[in-house]
Amino acid sequence: MRLFWRTVANVRQYAILSDTKMRENIMQSQRISVRVSAKTMRQLRERSRSAGMRESEVVRQALEEHLSKNHQERTAYDLFLEAGLIGCASGAPRDLATNKRYFRGFSKGK
Repeated sequence: MRLFWRTVANVRQYAILSDTKMRENIMQSQRISVRVSAKTMRQLRERSRSAGMRESEVVRQALEEHLSKNHQERTAYDLFLEAGLIGCASGAPRDLATNKRYFRGFSKGK
């Protein structure tokens, strides 16, 4: 009987420590809700099973990787190209943005 109560006390102590740790983690993170297609959900479940991770961990990891990658690799040129602003001036020379002779006197008032 003494061993049983000792085990119960250890489980309670572990549960309290675990609950305290969980509260700390919740306080440090934010929660979001995202709707995904059935196909994306199937892919997420497959990926989480194969990686041995929870679905939320897979999403968190993918989101962090995506945001850090895009932030570092996208230049102003990439953003303008994506927005369709590169080459959008009709009738302009093809080298308008790169040929310095077109910039002579550009910032000077008349």
